[in-house]
Amino acid sequence: MTTESSLGSDPAESQLVLDMREREQLRRLQLLKLLQGYVPDLPEQTLGAIASQFAPVEFNEGHRITVQDEPGNAMYLITKGTVQVLFTPFGGAFGASPQELARLGEGDLLGEMALVFNQPRSATAVALEPVEAFSLSWDSWIRLQALYPAFAAKVQEVAENRQRENEQST
Repeated sequence: MTTESSLGSDPAESQLVLDMREREQLRRLQLLKLLQGYVPDLPEQTLGAIASQFAPVEFNEGHRITVQDEPGNAMYLITKGTVQVLFTPFGGAFGASPQELARLGEGDLLGEMALVFNQPRSATAVALEPVEAFSLSWDSWIRLQALYPAFAAKVQEVAENRQRENEQST
């Protein structure tokens, strides 16, 4: 295990730790920028408090990020990569094939409908390439709704718009 005091002994290891920290800081700045796009009127300190509730996650190509009809315990804000959203009518019964509803990328929310409407996942989302995102858990969503209603209202608006679009597509 590496400690702060031992980082100076191996320059390569020290550089790796610094690179990882720098990458995490850049990802956090990107998260703040994307959140600001959703709620531009919020002060930077408020955006920082909202961002602190998100955790970085990564998915490999082909990974099913969400699965239709499973419980929704998190939503994601995509920072890199492309996700295909698929809906299978009748849950695949009667030979129904999946239909593409959308392709999501940087700046898009994924899985917000399950949190906003407190319902199972309405679709399956698959990473078409490596995906980086930030995850917001159910507990954090409940906390943010109470503390930052402007943010919650924007996420709800996105969920309602997406629900309407999906109903028209299926």
